[in-house]
Amino acid sequence: MKILTNSSIFDSVRRSNNGEVRRCQPTDVLFRYICQQSTSENFILFCDGAAQPSQQRTSLQGQVARRLSVHPPASGQLNLPQDLSRLRTLAVFPVGAANIASYEAVLDFTKYELLRVLDLEECAHMSKDHIQAIYKQKLMKYLSINLDSIPSITSKIKHLDQLETLHLSGTETVTVFKEVLLLPRLKHLFGRVELSKTDNTILGWRLKRFLRDKSVLETLAGFVTSGSPGFPQLMMRMRRLRKVKIWFKFDSSQKNLDAISLAVTKFIRDGTNEPDLNRSLSMDFRQCSGEFINTIRSDANKKGRLDSLKLRGELSKFPQFVAQLRAVEELCLCSTGLSWTDIRDGLSTVRGLKYLKLVEDNLRRVEILSDHLISVERICVECKQSMELAIIARPLPKLVSLHILCQDLHVIPGPPGIDITRMDQLKEVALHPQVDQTIIAKLQQAARGHRNTPVVSLVESAH
Repeated sequence: MKILTNSSIFDSVRRSNNGEVRRCQPTDVLFRYICQQSTSENFILFCDGAAQPSQQRTSLQGQVARRLSVHPPASGQLNLPQDLSRLRTLAVFPVGAANIASYEAVLDFTKYELLRVLDLEECAHMSKDHIQAIYKQKLMKYLSINLDSIPSITSKIKHLDQLETLHLSGTETVTVFKEVLLLPRLKHLFGRVELSKTDNTILGWRLKRFLRDKSVLETLAGFVTSGSPGFPQLMMRMRRLRKVKIWFKFDSSQKNLDAISLAVTKFIRDGTNEPDLNRSLSMDFRQCSGEFINTIRSDANKKGRLDSLKLRGELSKFPQFVAQLRAVEELCLCSTGLSWTDIRDGLSTVRGLKYLKLVEDNLRRVEILSDHLISVERICVECKQSMELAIIARPLPKLVSLHILCQDLHVIPGPPGIDITRMDQLKEVALHPQVDQTIIAKLQQAARGHRNTPVVSLVESAH
């Protein structure tokens, strides 16, 4: 992957917080080559309506191809193969102005008897009848659908008892029934989901016992809190959870907030008992008060541990539970309103921090001078307001990547300024393209004299 990335085989590369390649897009030439190879080896049928697909021939083993990638055009016929009874994978990617009429035949699920993977994330305007037909695919393991104007997933999803990954997109909030949580093999649930009101008034003993003893759910990214009970009360019973994302609505009840505090506290403390399993927590509380954060505790005798923590929403002070963590590797604070002094003091007791991202407009004067960031490998700061900055190399011996994305950036006069000379591991520096040219020139000059010759690039946003 590193060789391919460095050789510009990809048009665009998206990296995760730890710097590893997370997602990439091949060049047009490489994409055509992959399609040609897939066709010649009969690995996948590629259908875009341009011509009758030559892939309709059977393979050497006498079986029709098992994977179909459909790219419906705005007009014209797709010329689908006649026999799709052995299809295992179906993915549909409408092109441009393509509407559902141009690929309606693809959504005839009576043609498919052995479907395992179904990717319809980019298919808008699907009907309830289409969704109901999907529930008959009893061998399904991966399902990604765009619900668009359909607000709920009905209890009939219980028939998909082999499902391992469910990705729901297209609507602001999707209502699900308890049958989703009772799926015996479900490991990953993605989307903004909330529990049906018909289920959340009385959380039955069967569901609670299943979540405690049999559920294999690891990813819940995520759920929406509201005035009625539901996911907050059930989260504590999901013993295998590793990744959690929570959106807080303006009408979140105090009872739900209290339940979230207890569940998050348990989730964090359990990370100490299972240090080899990554735990990720994201909370978006822009629509409600962030004061409930102060009720999350980590006592002195049993400090918790998180691999990744993201907080988005206004805070009156640095969260106490973060300062009390035994360790956290990745921390992102977004729109909290905290100053750099608040954040710096709060992080003074945190150990093991490797990635720090701040998307804040109230940082004002940022001086990275103390030794409590000695383990940090990547720093990303985004600020739309004016910001003063000073960074000394000495306490950042492991720093690999430094992103300071602020258009109105001012370097604090005198030493240290932005000193990268002794950052021995530094490989890249990114600045906002509209930053003062003097700052850019000085960093470029310093980079040329650095042992690693780090790349100095200009980007508007880390996203």
